[in-house]
Amino acid sequence: MQPANHWHINGSVEVLYADNVLTPVAPRELQHYRIHTTYRPQTWATFSGAYNDLERHNNTNNTGTASVDGPLQHVDHSRILSLNADLMPNEHYGFDIGYAYSDVYTATNICFLGTASSTASTTIPGAATPSGIACPSPPPRGGSGPYTFGPG
Repeated sequence: MQPANHWHINGSVEVLYADNVLTPVAPRELQHYRIHTTYRPQTWATFSGAYNDLERHNNTNNTGTASVDGPLQHVDHSRILSLNADLMPNEHYGFDIGYAYSDVYTATNICFLGTASSTASTTIPGAATPSGIACPSPPPRGGSGPYTFGPG
């Protein structure tokens, strides 16, 4: 898009929804928004900005297949905003200033070796107070149980 002679805007949107896939290797829901703009009021002045937002969710329970049964409950996002100004009044000197902000978040349930009770487990440090439901059976990688889902 070009709202004015010296102003350009470029953007894209990607939306994905994949329900009942054979193997859950990607998020169930994905939204990706990108926008970039450049404004050049004079030949020696350029202002630009960019925004990138990637969100992924897998808020579901897999049921019916023993190897992947259990709550996935994954959510993450990555948001980046940047602003920039380039001022070059002549070939001898110039001024360039920029700012960038990044916000990253992720949370998912993982399967770890623990106990079904509220007692502490010394097997794996992350399994000190396990909660949730039992993990898939047979245990992953041929280990012994019990396994528990919990936030990671």
